[in-house]
Amino acid sequence: MNKTTNIACRVSAMALGVAMISTAQADLFEVKTNVSTALTMTETTPLDVGQVFISGYQSDDSGTAASYVIPASGAAATATPGTSTANGGSPIASTILPITTPVAGRIDITDGAPNQSLDLAVSATAFTNPAGGAAIVITSIDTSPAVGAAALTLDGTGAGAILVGATLANFGQGGSVPSYTAGNFTGTYTVTINY
Repeated sequence: MNKTTNIACRVSAMALGVAMISTAQADLFEVKTNVSTALTMTETTPLDVGQVFISGYQSDDSGTAASYVIPASGAAATATPGTSTANGGSPIASTILPITTPVAGRIDITDGAPNQSLDLAVSATAFTNPAGGAAIVITSIDTSPAVGAAALTLDGTGAGAILVGATLANFGQGGSVPSYTAGNFTGTYTVTINY
């Protein structure tokens, strides 16, 4: 019986010695991050159609739309006349003619992730005059880079730019030629970026 007690005592002493040798320490450390879920888009140069002369057309009397293209690249704008309306023998030209030079827009992007690819989409409303009359149709908002998936890749600082142009058309209707009222026309466009 003494032997058994001695062995038990010795084992206890060994276990106690091991516990004292293998001490552990744990410390708690903080991890920090700043989550950014939005890019900053700044219109540094507004898209400006400039001053134009415009006439509508009668869509049910051989008239077709004229177009006016303002390239996003900043290249010269082009005006293409539509088909004149017969108007009972007194033709009325379907046209958009520039009087002053238009300016393509620019939107700068900042606060993005470096070298991140972005999806780009745009939409627009027609240009209207608060005084009334026919609207100027925005056929498309043209961008450089072009809209689409992974359309724009930000640089190493998380910055980039979108150049903005537009294709416009005059308004046509059946029964009579729509008239345009002189004055300031306004419209809007929306740029959507997904990343």
